[in-house]
Amino acid sequence: MSLELQNTLAFGGLGGGGSGSGGVNDVLVDGTSVVTSGVASIDLTGKQDKTTVIDSSSATLSITLEDDTIYNNTAASLTSLDITLPGSPAADFISQVNFTSGSTATVLNAPNTIKWLGDDVTAGVFTPVADKRYALLIYYDGVSMRGISQAVA
Repeated sequence: MSLELQNTLAFGGLGGGGSGSGGVNDVLVDGTSVVTSGVASIDLTGKQDKTTVIDSSSATLSITLEDDTIYNNTAASLTSLDITLPGSPAADFISQVNFTSGSTATVLNAPNTIKWLGDDVTAGVFTPVADKRYALLIYYDGVSMRGISQAVA
């Protein structure tokens, strides 16, 4: 079986399980947004060459998310992260936030309208823990804002 991920972004293994493939055992259909069995797929067609990267080394970060934007925080320890959502997100809205939670866990202030899945998520709520590097992917699914957290200890 081969799986082509052209113009598609997928995070696998978020819901556990799988058969030795990191939890990615679903068929992803290009051109649609699919979330099944802990796998999220987002169509990225047309997003090439649009991404803006914003670097910061501040110990605190307060951002209003912008479409097609990656926020890279390089501080050894981010003490607080305030996230504000755009008022009217585009149908294909996607943004990423990368940061390190130091020996004291980062305090996250984000709207409770974001529906989270992934690492350090309980009952749909993401709470950073100490001593981890996080990549957060936040996107609009046409109805709700979704967040995927992926951590590296």
